[in-house]
Amino acid sequence: MPRKHRLTRADLASLPQPRRTHGEFLSLSISEGPFTEPRFACVVSKKVSLRAVDRNRVKRRVRASLAPIIPLITEPRAFVLVAKAKSRDATYQEIDQDVRRVIESALRRSL
Repeated sequence: MPRKHRLTRADLASLPQPRRTHGEFLSLSISEGPFTEPRFACVVSKKVSLRAVDRNRVKRRVRASLAPIIPLITEPRAFVLVAKAKSRDATYQEIDQDVRRVIESALRRSL
């Protein structure tokens, strides 16, 4: 993911109250921010898996799913995708569908 589309820890701490949307494998928090472009973060906690290999696999799959979606989003908002425990055993296609579903749902509600 390009640097200009990443959320840092400092950005996450300074975000206002988000709106949340839940999918089968992910939860999405979307909020307004002082950004000129959309920014994204993927959070996978140790509740998903104690093994870093599994957590990193989930992060890679989520980021790969976001890559074609990022250019389509024009609103300068912060998107934080939080993985659920079920995401550890999900395939790339399942995660991809869930990412698209939660982002579309959140953008529809915010308009």
